Amino acid sequence: MKKQIIYILFASGILMLGACTTPPAQEEEAGHHEEEQHEENAVSLTGDQMAAIGIKTGPLSRRYLGASIKANGRLEVPPQNEAKVSAYQGGNVQRINVIEGDKVQKGQTLAILEHPDLITIQQDYQEALNRLAFLEMEYARKKKLFEEEIGSGKDFQQVESEYKTMQSRAAALKAKLHMLDIDPAAVAEGRIYPAIPVKTPISGYIRAVDVVTGQYVQPQQELFEVVDNSHIYADLMVYERDIPRLREGQKVIFTAAGMPERELSASIYSVGKAFEEDPKAVHVHAEIENGKGDLIPGMYVQGRIITDETQVLALPEEGVVIEGDRSYLFLLTDEPAHAGEHSDEAPAGEHSDEGPSGGAHDDHAKSQAFRMVEVGTGVKEAGFVEIKPVTKLPDSARVVTEGAYYLLAEMKKGEAGHSH
Repeated sequence: MKKQIIYILFASGILMLGACTTPPAQEEEAGHHEEEQHEENAVSLTGDQMAAIGIKTGPLSRRYLGASIKANGRLEVPPQNEAKVSAYQGGNVQRINVIEGDKVQKGQTLAILEHPDLITIQQDYQEALNRLAFLEMEYARKKKLFEEEIGSGKDFQQVESEYKTMQSRAAALKAKLHMLDIDPAAVAEGRIYPAIPVKTPISGYIRAVDVVTGQYVQPQQELFEVVDNSHIYADLMVYERDIPRLREGQKVIFTAAGMPERELSASIYSVGKAFEEDPKAVHVHAEIENGKGDLIPGMYVQGRIITDETQVLALPEEGVVIEGDRSYLFLLTDEPAHAGEHSDEAPAGEHSDEGPSGGAHDDHAKSQAFRMVEVGTGVKEAGFVEIKPVTKLPDSARVVTEGAYYLLAEMKKGEAGHSH
């Protein structure tokens, strides 16, 4: 009986020792399992692979989302910054000095006109001056005789009338010569100008040239269009229901046709006080704060008028993936991802060209690691989504901004490889 008790106690001790001690093989298997769990949320790709599948990275940004008014419109310039240049006198185009797109300064000659009528005007002015000089002497003589009661009052009144009429005619011809940009003093000395310049009244750029060499142009016919883009503004249309939310000074975020990837900003300085009937909306004018040099009047724009100054953390919608009922982004990390074994090969269907060692090719061959991080999401607007991190992200964090679903697919491919 005593021996049986000792045997039982000895067997129990061995069992307990076995339960408390894990064989080295089992420890290694458990560690490997934990490592695989970490790898499930990580992937690495080379620069070539990222370019092939369209992966782009960037920082998280703060944006105005949700509290805004959508508004479309066009880019315009104030009336004083736009000119339609014409000639005061009809004539034939002798020479054109500019083409569309040329930069011009106020007073610069755009074209030269010539016509026989120009010579006639100058001849009339010279004759008027000569006649005026004669009438001035005759007027002085008749006035003296009238005052001495030698000459009749009728003769004095007649010469006075002719003298004042000629004064008026000479003054009118002189003003006309000024308008034609002909020097009256030079004409008075006997000089005749066969041609006149057509000059721009403002500085800016030639938007249109509506004449050709040799063409006869009528007085007041439009010959050139000049526009000064330095004060370009956004002319937006806002519907009736949103008018109560408008006020001067509100910020406008917009994009222009032809450059949709570039976001511009402006500030409202004027809100219209009358409705346009079709559609029923008011004009809102906003002063552009950046990018003026690349903008052209007439461009169509799409914008958002910010009615709440609160900014939120945001990311392009292409940078967020949804798995089940949860949302994720991909964080660029400094740690090498173990899934990188998969990144040595180009994505399916792609071929990576081999290049010389060193230089840019080495940069593209270098792997970059990404970790999938869970986040909450909020307002979606204008292609962006509000991000609410579940865990705090570094202030300098760089994340995938485009192609997140492609990166998710690459990660799943890596996980499938490890499962074997």
